[in-house]
Amino acid sequence: MWRLRSSRISHLVGRLSQINVVSDVKVQQYRCCQTLVSPPPSSLQQTKYDPPDTVVLRSYIGENVSRKDKTKYLYSTLLELNDSKETVYGALDAWVAWEQNFPIASLKRILNSLEKEQQWHRVVQVIKWMLSKGQGMTMGTYGQLIQALDMDHKVEEAHKFWEMKIGSDLHSVP
Repeated sequence: MWRLRSSRISHLVGRLSQINVVSDVKVQQYRCCQTLVSPPPSSLQQTKYDPPDTVVLRSYIGENVSRKDKTKYLYSTLLELNDSKETVYGALDAWVAWEQNFPIASLKRILNSLEKEQQWHRVVQVIKWMLSKGQGMTMGTYGQLIQALDMDHKVEEAHKFWEMKIGSDLHSVP
């Protein structure tokens, strides 16, 4: 579902649904400036040009881009960004937005590449973002974060994190 805040877009979607151009889409008016648009119930779509019994699979945004290209794009984007937390988190959120599953393996490759380039501050930002999303809560990720904090000369924060996360769970450390 999408919330359309522009009155022009709401009007356009409403008009298109009236003339059956977007007949599969449900449009509901809530207020003068908000419209709720629900996508069709199925990911399969039949067009008016297809024979009656054929169904065409609808493609999603970014579906035709390979995983390797997506990873390279995020890696180059992360290297070009300034050190603002909001900027990095926004780029990561935008990158993950069109994925159906959380791309933990791709992020691990990116983290390893950032480590090779000794971009410790970026490694810290990416891992903290992952943890804020509830992903990557493993001893390996925690160890990588502590190492990156240490290499980024944030020893106090690394020690605090050690005491908070790993030091209390010594039964899980071999």
